[in-house]
Amino acid sequence: MRTVLLAAVLSVAVAVLCVAVMLSVYPASARPASAQLSITDLGTLGDDYIQSRANDINTRGQAVGTSTKASGESHAFRWEKGEMTDLGTLGRFTSGALAINDRGQVIGQSRTALGDLHAFLWENGEMIDLGTLGGGFSEVFAINSRGQVVGQSTTASGQLHAVLWSK
Repeated sequence: MRTVLLAAVLSVAVAVLCVAVMLSVYPASARPASAQLSITDLGTLGDDYIQSRANDINTRGQAVGTSTKASGESHAFRWEKGEMTDLGTLGRFTSGALAINDRGQVIGQSRTALGDLHAFLWENGEMIDLGTLGGGFSEVFAINSRGQVVGQSTTASGQLHAVLWSK
């Protein structure tokens, strides 16, 4: 019994030592490609945009985020199959996409024509202002598969309340 136990312990020790030696001898860049992740450059919205940031991805491989110009103007985007689509704004020069569900519905924030920051839902090519509870501010945090959106909004008296938007 002791011999079997000793043999099992030695086998595990040898296996661990072999893995450690292989990892130290072969750096990550020299390991087989199948052991490495691939990286895809999603790009920006165009030549005058200098940076972009992806914030979420759904199971269909659609990603959303924000692309920014040198001037600071930023627009929400949806990326799918190598193409980045500008989602627009609610009237001013700034928007950003935060999340996307498996139906392709996108949520984020945008400046309105009055300069207020409002939550939006983008679907079927249209950005929809989700509005507020009477104040000048709303933001989103998550969207589920039914298209329900949660976030927060200011009331007319300036209080900040949790909200649920649903159709």
